[in-house]
Amino acid sequence: MIFGIWILRSGVPIIVRIYEKMKVDEIMIGGMLEALSTFASEVASEEIREVVMKNRKFAFLRKDVLIVIYADLETPTPVLNVILNKLHQKFAEKGDAISERDIDDIVEEPIVKIVFIGEANVGKSTLRKLILGEETPKVYQPTISAPRIEIINVKGMKLSIWDFPGQEMYQKSWPFFLRSTDIMFVVTDSTLDNVLRTKKLLESLKEHINAKAIYVIANKQDLLEALSPDTIEEIMGIKTLPTIAIDPAYRPIVLKYLENAIYDVLGFKRPTETIDDISIRIAKIEEKINEIENRLQNIEKRLTELIMAKNKEKASELLKEQ
Repeated sequence: MIFGIWILRSGVPIIVRIYEKMKVDEIMIGGMLEALSTFASEVASEEIREVVMKNRKFAFLRKDVLIVIYADLETPTPVLNVILNKLHQKFAEKGDAISERDIDDIVEEPIVKIVFIGEANVGKSTLRKLILGEETPKVYQPTISAPRIEIINVKGMKLSIWDFPGQEMYQKSWPFFLRSTDIMFVVTDSTLDNVLRTKKLLESLKEHINAKAIYVIANKQDLLEALSPDTIEEIMGIKTLPTIAIDPAYRPIVLKYLENAIYDVLGFKRPTETIDDISIRIAKIEEKINEIENRLQNIEKRLTELIMAKNKEKASELLKEQ
């Protein structure tokens, strides 16, 4: 969360935007801004730095002016870097006439545009619902007309998710909506036939694709005829990520795909694995163990029933003989 933004020239504020009442002494913040103004003069121009103070952090960028963002520790560095650079671009356009509305527009704007494309009925909308934490549909509900657009937050990063209609009649409109795409996820249903058609479809769009990163989502990995992610990656020539979008257990995995893609696109190192990440992996393993145990119990139950039936049959035969 961002609490405040300052644009200063020689230590004098040009504009100040406060989003939440400061939880630390304003005099202390004033002192920090003064210190940053002095410290920033010793930092290489255009280099972004962060300073932590009382469970909050100041991120700043020095160019012709000093731009400072005051935020919580949970707001990712890539987000602050994007906002700082956009603020400077806007200041370069408008100078001292920059307004609070200009700053608000930048803070509220998603940092990346993510599109999901693929043929109809491969699971694009189901993936979108999975990401949003909504109940996934039990029957196929086609997306029609224009793409569905959702603005979401993933670990403090605001994203716009575009879900493209996959029917052939809508595919001609894709080039228009692909403009300014940062990350493209190409979704297949993991069958050989669909993977080959998806590869051909992607090649037909080649001249219109300007995404900074492209990944394949190998959905419906639970199908008997599903190809492995490695096989699909070999066919497509693009990094491939497996999913079963109808399974809620895959939500943290897909969110991790998004997070990693964003960090790659913005040019930052991915966060090291956290306790939450490890817990997710352990929970997934435990879920599979429970699933196997349930299957074994069902098999054991069935075997017991068969043995009892067989013994009953033998007993009946013995009684007839006597």
